[in-house]
Amino acid sequence: MLKERLFTMVAAGAIVGAALTTNLLPQAGQAQQREIIVTQPGLLAQQTQPQQQQLRTEEPGAAEEGTGEAKQTDRLADPTLFVREQEAAETIASALIGQPLYNQQADRLGDISDLVFSEDGALKAVIVGVGGFLGIGEKKVAIRYDGITTTRQPESDEMLLVINATSDDLQAAPEFETVAMKVAREQAEKAAAEQQSAAPQPLEQPAPSD
Repeated sequence: MLKERLFTMVAAGAIVGAALTTNLLPQAGQAQQREIIVTQPGLLAQQTQPQQQQLRTEEPGAAEEGTGEAKQTDRLADPTLFVREQEAAETIASALIGQPLYNQQADRLGDISDLVFSEDGALKAVIVGVGGFLGIGEKKVAIRYDGITTTRQPESDEMLLVINATSDDLQAAPEFETVAMKVAREQAEKAAAEQQSAAPQPLEQPAPSD
């Protein structure tokens, strides 16, 4: 009797264990499948989205950079904007400013201190300081550039400037007045006139009686 009971209990335990194993394995497999199904799309999305964002971010920048370089190259190649070199018949300002002005008798009349350009950019006149001593008390005289004979020194920017005039002619010439000087003079004259008109007028003395 005891052996039969033990055999029955062992057989029942085997049947229960088999049933549990059969029920757990599908659940474990389904859980693993759900984990794969749920997890893998997320990983793919995480790995794919940064690459797509990087491509979308970098490609427009690269295109704009390429366009900017092309525009810069076009500007540098524009012959209407930049001048590459000085032509043989052209003169630079430093070749005139500070240069002495002579007459036909080789007398030094003065030094060029400034230049006057017309509205269209053409050189109209040179300003020469005459008279005075060491720049003190000198007068500024503007001489038309087309009245000056210019000779360029060989293989140099230095110019020999000669005018058909004497020192007395320059001393008698009118003093050059800039726009700023003219405005200052007119303002001073206006202020003086207003001050004079505002000053009290002297009273008339009555005529003496006989």
